[in-house]
Amino acid sequence: SGGGGGGGGSSSSTVRARWSRALSGGGAPKRPRGTADLLGRDCADLAWVERQARAAAVLHGFDELRTPIFESTRTFDRTLGEGSDVVRKEMYCLEDRSGNALTLRPEGTAGAARAILAQPSAWGGTGGARVFYCGPMFRYERPQRGRQRQFTQFGIEHIGPAGPAADVGAIALARDVLGRVGLLGDTTLLLNTLGDAASRERYAALLREHFAGMRESLSPDSQRRLEEGRVLRILDSKAAADRDAVDSAPDPAQAWTPDAAGRFERVLAGLDAIGIAYRLEPRLVRGLDYYSHTVFEFVAPEPDGASAGRPTAVLAGGRYDGLAQALGHAAPAPAVGWAAGIERLVLQRERLGLSGAWAAELPPRVLVAPLLEAAAPEAGANHRIRSHAWALADRLRAIGIPAQLWLPALDAVKPISSPIRKIFREAERSECPVVAVVGADEARAGEFGANLKHLQSGRQALC
Repeated sequence: SGGGGGGGGSSSSTVRARWSRALSGGGAPKRPRGTADLLGRDCADLAWVERQARAAAVLHGFDELRTPIFESTRTFDRTLGEGSDVVRKEMYCLEDRSGNALTLRPEGTAGAARAILAQPSAWGGTGGARVFYCGPMFRYERPQRGRQRQFTQFGIEHIGPAGPAADVGAIALARDVLGRVGLLGDTTLLLNTLGDAASRERYAALLREHFAGMRESLSPDSQRRLEEGRVLRILDSKAAADRDAVDSAPDPAQAWTPDAAGRFERVLAGLDAIGIAYRLEPRLVRGLDYYSHTVFEFVAPEPDGASAGRPTAVLAGGRYDGLAQALGHAAPAPAVGWAAGIERLVLQRERLGLSGAWAAELPPRVLVAPLLEAAAPEAGANHRIRSHAWALADRLRAIGIPAQLWLPALDAVKPISSPIRKIFREAERSECPVVAVVGADEARAGEFGANLKHLQSGRQALC
């Protein structure tokens, strides 16, 4: 069930009652709200973006990590904070038959960190552990285009190094991913630092004083955050009632210690050295306690809807040196990472007219169509035509050309009326731009014998 809190899901009797109601309903099953069935081109667009992200990560020395799509609910209670919106409102929680409280992962960092931190040898060296992941995440949100309850996230985690160079490296990898998918020129890198623990404490104190003086004008959610002491989360608020309070909030630079300021200067110098442009954004924060130092977002115009044209984050990350201790480890494990929603990257590519790039990586798909003889002049002619069509399709696939067969002719026990018209109609429906017609003459012409026709241009050739 979708829902909030980390309470471990519904009781067994409640779960059984819900299943009983669901199974007693009539009619065919329906797709769950907030999910999508993807077919053909839609799948190909997502897979192409995933391939580009994977390729960039491998070039930066990252290895793939695969973790379960569900974790102990405590993993997210600890890392996201029991009072966070994700834990309170958006997690899909369940209880298994042994009474274990489990949650479908709402994000990838917690599971990735859990897996790597369980193997000290994987991250204890000077280079640390560099991993990337790609897979489905689940959040019970109000569905809208580009924001579904099941979505695909690509992310990277670099666990071990504490210095600013790892932050620069993570941002450089993000730049390369966006460049490979054609979005770099359409995005802006926003950058800030939360500073070290002392800086963060000082800044939180400044914010508490500021927001307490404007409490009555704050939205209910922000008032609750103020009472709970999670004042940095108020800076993330999109509520109109909070706009004035957020815009007039103190500058975080007022709270930086000399060490924190010096570290941030080294991050900026590293980005300057490799030519990565950025814009400092003092309101950019991460409200969870384990975040520190560098935080960043790549933003692009919202593709459509009521917010069309406004900046929206397509990739976001930062340093989270306190995550290991939030997970219950005694020793700290410095780390930096980021994540991007694959569907949102695809929507941005659609907005720029870049969809379908995967098609350039594949030769045109060919429909191999046996053209049977209505009255075969010799015994076994139609058998030879069918056999040649099967073999031709296999030979095309063996050299890397996608091929599918026109099945009606392979199954026919009597002549097919108007076969050419039906063949071309099937080619259009199956998105095969090339048809290879195999008749008696073509079956005798050699291994690749066929009459080829390119549907769009009308060109024909005998092979």
